[in-house]
Amino acid sequence: MEKIKLPYNEEAERGVLGALFLDPENIFKISHILEEEDFYLTPHRIIYGTILEIFGEGKHFDIITVKNRLQEKGLLEQAGGEVLISSLIDNIPILKNIEEYAEIIVDKAKVRKLMAVAERILSEGSKDTPSKQLIGIVEKDLFEVAIGRNKEALKLLKDGIVEVVSSIEERRDFYLRNKTTQGINSPFPELNRVIPAFQPGELIIVAARPSIGKTSFALSMALDIALKGNVVSIFSLEMPFDQIALRLLCMEREIDVKSAREGSLNESEYEEIVKAANSLEKLKIYVDDSASLTVADLRAKLQKLKMDNDGRLDLVLVDYLQLMHEKKDKRDMGNRALEVSQISRGLKILAKDLNVPFIVLSQLNRSIEQRKNARPVLSDLRESGSIEQDADIVMFLHRQDIKKGEPVVRQQNASTSKMEKIPVDLIVAKNRNGPIDDFKILFYKHCTKFMPMGPDTW
Repeated sequence: MEKIKLPYNEEAERGVLGALFLDPENIFKISHILEEEDFYLTPHRIIYGTILEIFGEGKHFDIITVKNRLQEKGLLEQAGGEVLISSLIDNIPILKNIEEYAEIIVDKAKVRKLMAVAERILSEGSKDTPSKQLIGIVEKDLFEVAIGRNKEALKLLKDGIVEVVSSIEERRDFYLRNKTTQGINSPFPELNRVIPAFQPGELIIVAARPSIGKTSFALSMALDIALKGNVVSIFSLEMPFDQIALRLLCMEREIDVKSAREGSLNESEYEEIVKAANSLEKLKIYVDDSASLTVADLRAKLQKLKMDNDGRLDLVLVDYLQLMHEKKDKRDMGNRALEVSQISRGLKILAKDLNVPFIVLSQLNRSIEQRKNARPVLSDLRESGSIEQDADIVMFLHRQDIKKGEPVVRQQNASTSKMEKIPVDLIVAKNRNGPIDDFKILFYKHCTKFMPMGPDTW
């Protein structure tokens, strides 16, 4: 009987390794989908495993460091020697295609595993294994191939209890020392009463109709959280970097945004802008204003950011969900609801994997404008019910002065229209680990900043 040839793609394997050596930052794009065992050729498997090992230690890799590590471990010859490793960058692959190369490798690896399952069926069948038992074996093997690296064994409760109790003890000690809950606090005392702190791995959705102030609310949160010494990452798919920077400068010193944009600031206002700039320069706020973004792009950028900050990343802000996109199967073309569902689920998984709270802005359905009562509810989340399911917390911003999308003339503050304060309802519509509630906060129109509503502010 002729020996069956196992499928693999040498060019794709060389392409991935070459792309990694030419631009090591490509590792952030593929490390979560490509495993060492997916490579068929032994030298390639050893080289990629060594790259993952160095990367896992938080160190940067290149051809020299990989060769050195292989030499230290006595694996250089098994990896093809210096000649093979150096040749990986001779035929330069198209760097932007590294994810496609990785997918080819993973697909070939899955086919090989399926062939191994088929071989086991023949082997067990020749032993007169009962059909019921054989089906059970095949189902288990096929399931493991299907879920790949995401498989996790069931855990016995008692095995995790000690860890949970230890976590509770750690939070209790933190509270006793600091008189506040461990996690990321918002700048709004009323919100902190309902949600004591945003926790690592949580997906927080903030939704509203256009022009209500979603971006301003998120930036107000981001600025306050960064001022407390936290590392914050902002992904803005709609607003460019310079506009975000301008808003943050004006928020920090409560300077009129319009005057700053026009250049009509007086001397004292300009001095305040300079002070704000000096203050913001010290903060760990990272901004990405790419107009196109997938969950995979987000993962790669955040993994690198976390690595560059010695493992620290305290909050991620995405503005906004419906502007993101995913690579779609041809069968799913045009199914926007399915795509948004994939993005929503991907963001929740990413928040959990990175152990960081994600605040993600979202639009509401236009149908809300046709209702007599325009107060938003969970079913108003646009394009996908899975947003509600995936989110740990859902908050809505709602303004009583806007009905059916048409602005109503607002009462001006007694002092001056430039310092106009607009009351906004902040509605906690879903809170997986606590109560729901709603209360008012204030939008300071001149500096586009949200602040708490207190007895002295309204």
